[in-house]
Amino acid sequence: MFSLVSSGYDIEIETEANTFHYVLKQLKIDQFKVSEKKLILIEISSFTWRRYIMDKFLIIDGHNLLFRMFYGIPNPIRNSDGKDIRGVIGFIGGMLKVLNLYQFDNMIIVFDSETSTVKRTELDENYKNNRIDYSKVVEEENPFSQLDYIYKVLEYLNIKHIEVDGYEADDYIASLCRLYSSYEIVILSTDRDFLQLVSENITLYSPRGKMSIEFTPTIVFEKFNINPCQMIDYKILVGDMSDNIKGVKSIGPKTAVKILSKGTLEEIMSGAVSIEEKLYSKLIKNKELINRNRQLIAMKDNIDINTDYNSMAIIFERERKTMEILNLCGIS
Repeated sequence: MFSLVSSGYDIEIETEANTFHYVLKQLKIDQFKVSEKKLILIEISSFTWRRYIMDKFLIIDGHNLLFRMFYGIPNPIRNSDGKDIRGVIGFIGGMLKVLNLYQFDNMIIVFDSETSTVKRTELDENYKNNRIDYSKVVEEENPFSQLDYIYKVLEYLNIKHIEVDGYEADDYIASLCRLYSSYEIVILSTDRDFLQLVSENITLYSPRGKMSIEFTPTIVFEKFNINPCQMIDYKILVGDMSDNIKGVKSIGPKTAVKILSKGTLEEIMSGAVSIEEKLYSKLIKNKELINRNRQLIAMKDNIDINTDYNSMAIIFERERKTMEILNLCGIS
């Protein structure tokens, strides 16, 4: 048993000396010393260390990746049958690209189903009703028309994927993060709702070309002046236009940060923490909206997960190119 002491962290990890030397080599670190089985490192965070020492688990927000790729490729790309497969090419290519960023051990891709938003729309009939009704969109312009091809490729590669009934993919992903919290988890999505899940071992990777961001707790605070654990309260106050959720009137990002610098919404509204009387009165007057927003915004992390971790192991040859894979699946 060795102890890692670095940047204010004191972490005990069961590992052998050669593993430490491997990590040091990967990180190109030569400033360290070993004393009484303690490895003292300079300029390395516990987050960076975990990337090398823990099992790495990739969770992909399936529809988010499909939509980004489908709409990111402006013109159809047709296969030999004349079918547009631009979403398939983009999806598989994007998946392979992120797999090369980290040496993931396991992965799963989570998709919404037709029943995913039922429970939240029962709370608020306006929830996500600002979205396009794709049942009325012609196949040529419909990203969902690509799903059967994508599922075929994922099955060929033995990649675990699931459509979630009765819950949103977000809720299933949150439940996976809770169940496998001892692993190093990366969520692939540009949906910032996932910021509420970010922690020392859960990263939200938002790919946007040269503007790609790996959201760690430090990066979340730098960008929003709040910690990930405050993100639910923050969105409750400011709302979420992408999901058609209205916030508390006249409370914007700066005011929300000011309020949450004093404590949680629960602490403030119970009177355990004091804020300006004007702001306090505004929160009390909007108590019903705040309670409803919490149910809409907070991800449910208590879904029963029947997927065994070992069944999500990555076993296909990662070096294969996108078109090679599509050729083998008879899709190109």
